[in-house]
Amino acid sequence: MKKFILLLNVVFVISNSFSQDFVKEGKQWNVSETMNFGGTVTLIYKIEGDSVTENLQYKKVWVCSDSLLTDCLLFGLIREDAGKVFFQPNYSNKESLLYDFNIGIGDTVQVLSLPNQGDCEVVLICIGVDTMTYLGIPRKTWSFASYDSEGWVEGIGNLHGLFQNRYYECILDVDFSLLCAYDGDSLIYQNSPGNPCYINTVGIGENPFEAQISISPNPVIINSKFKIKSKKRISRVEIYGAGGKLRFQMHDISKRELTIQSKNLNKGFFLLYIKTDDNQVYTGKLVIY
Repeated sequence: MKKFILLLNVVFVISNSFSQDFVKEGKQWNVSETMNFGGTVTLIYKIEGDSVTENLQYKKVWVCSDSLLTDCLLFGLIREDAGKVFFQPNYSNKESLLYDFNIGIGDTVQVLSLPNQGDCEVVLICIGVDTMTYLGIPRKTWSFASYDSEGWVEGIGNLHGLFQNRYYECILDVDFSLLCAYDGDSLIYQNSPGNPCYINTVGIGENPFEAQISISPNPVIINSKFKIKSKKRISRVEIYGAGGKLRFQMHDISKRELTIQSKNLNKGFFLLYIKTDDNQVYTGKLVIY
């Protein structure tokens, strides 16, 4: 009897250690974003550094646009308390619930989704709780009522991405996928064996972006102007935010040089979609800081 009770205690401790180990220095999520016009980029979210706000202890979340983690911006603050994960975007003083790992079958929870799209919150209804093994480690899983296989994994989060809870209710014409997740140097999730952990098809093709289009300056200081120059006449310009939301557009231009004001763009990474008069399409990266 004593051995049985001891075993239950061990299982309880292990179960709780998973749920209390989500927000941790060195954790990393590689999330691919495929836009409506076909370009795919990978944004990497990593936890690095500490911060204190309103007497609450947070970890810093950075978003990086390169695989070497050198081109990074502060994305916001994250903390964990009793199985709940809270996030505060870098543009706001308000924190929102991102995950609640205490829920069970039949429970409803309202959580944050795509914080860079504003205060988008979605409602999830839990329809299943199970345990699955990921890279040799058993982890608790939650499934939700959804047409798109919405699910959470203990220690990993949403399988669409760290901030992609039911994202299709917040944005159109973009798909997200969690490619890989790391705990320090250890790979803890890979969406399929052998699949890459970083994908970038932007600017790859017969006409590379850099050979036809120039942006100066880039990075751009927020609330300042930048120029786009092209060897061909530009007919259309669209700028998409990191979550795939259209933030700026110009049509019927027919010019080789444009000056654009960045005052309506927040700090962060953006994807440029440029179409020329001969119907060639070029995509590239813009950084506002």
